[in-house]
Amino acid sequence: MSNICPQCKEPMPALSKICPLCGYIEASENSHHTNPDDMIRQMEFHTQTLNKKQLTLGNVLNSLMWVVYIALTIQFVVMGIVFVSLFVLIMALLLFGLFCFSLIKQLRGKTKAAKAGLHCKLAMAELETLERQCLSYYGKDRSVSQHVNLMSELKDNANNRRRKNNLRQYLIGWFIIAAFVLVTGYIQYDFMKYVLDEEQNRSLTQVEASLKDNNYDDAIRIFLTQDMGKRGDYEKAMLIVNSLLEKSKKSEAAAFIEQCSALRYPSDKEKLKQLIK
Repeated sequence: MSNICPQCKEPMPALSKICPLCGYIEASENSHHTNPDDMIRQMEFHTQTLNKKQLTLGNVLNSLMWVVYIALTIQFVVMGIVFVSLFVLIMALLLFGLFCFSLIKQLRGKTKAAKAGLHCKLAMAELETLERQCLSYYGKDRSVSQHVNLMSELKDNANNRRRKNNLRQYLIGWFIIAAFVLVTGYIQYDFMKYVLDEEQNRSLTQVEASLKDNNYDDAIRIFLTQDMGKRGDYEKAMLIVNSLLEKSKKSEAAAFIEQCSALRYPSDKEKLKQLIK
C-alpha cells in the first residue's frame, strides 16, 4: 500500500522513502541515521580517520623492537659464553626480558601501529555500513547517491594510500632493523676476534720467551695451565715439540705429548705424535 507524501499530498511508491515529485525523504523508524546529511558527514569523518591514522616509521620501529631485543640477546649470550662472563650473560637475560615484554605488547595489540590499524579497520567497517544504509534508504535520491559514490571513491583512495604507506614504512623499518642487527653482529664478532687474537698472541709470546731461554718446563707449564683446550693450542704445542726435538729431547717431547689430553681438537694429538716419528 502506497504512503501519502505529507509535503505534496501525492501517493509515494511502495517500498520507497523518497517522493518522486517533490523529493521529500521519509524518515525510517528502524534506522538510527534518519538524516542523509548526517550520514554523509559521518562518512567524511571516518574517511579522514583513514587519512590520519597512517603509520609512521617510528610506529613501525616501535612495533618491531622485539626483533632487535632477541637479536641482541643472542649476540650477548654468544659473547658471554666465549668470554665466560657472568656480567654479559646477565645483560643477555635483561635483554631477553625486554624481548618478552615487547613481544607480548605486540601480540596484545598495544603498540601504536596496532592501535592505528584497529582504528582504520573500525572506520572501514563504519563506512561500509553507512554506505549500505544510505543506498538502501535514500538511494533513489540522485544527490544522496552522488555523495555516497563520491565518499566511496574517497574511501577507496584513502585506504589504498594507507596500505601503500604502511607497506613502504614496514619495508624501511625491516631494512633498518636488519642493517642494525648486521652491524652490531659484525662489531661483536670483530671485537671478540680482536680480544681472542690478543690473548693468543700474548700467550704465544710467553711460550716463545720461555723456549728462547731454554726454559722448557716453564713453557710446558704455561701451555698446560693456560692454553690447552683454547683456540690455537695446536700451534703452541707444535712449537714446544719442535723446540724439544731441536735440542734432541725426543723423550721429553713424547712425554709432553702424552700430557696433551685436552686439546681443542682431539685429532691434533695424533698430529703431534707424527712429529716425533
